[in-house]
Amino acid sequence: MCFLRSKKYAPKILKLSEIDTYQKAKIVLIKIETDEILERLSAMGLVPGAEIEVIRGMVKGPMIVKVKGSKIALGDDIASKIFVKVKK
Repeated sequence: MCFLRSKKYAPKILKLSEIDTYQKAKIVLIKIETDEILERLSAMGLVPGAEIEVIRGMVKGPMIVKVKGSKIALGDDIASKIFVKVKK
């Protein structure tokens, strides 16, 4: 059996909107086609490779994440297009 292809050992990639409160993750992909939204996210530090922490999950209202010491509110429309790998 190839360990690299085994689901047991493969890192799990999730939408940011699926992450629970207080979990830490690393952004692996942002799937937004609008340049101005990508530029705005980039200016806030939300880029592939950035490490984030969820301060408040998608319970009621916007999700709040912490990136590089700043807290950022994201609606579900944006959070569901950011893909992350959860850190353990």
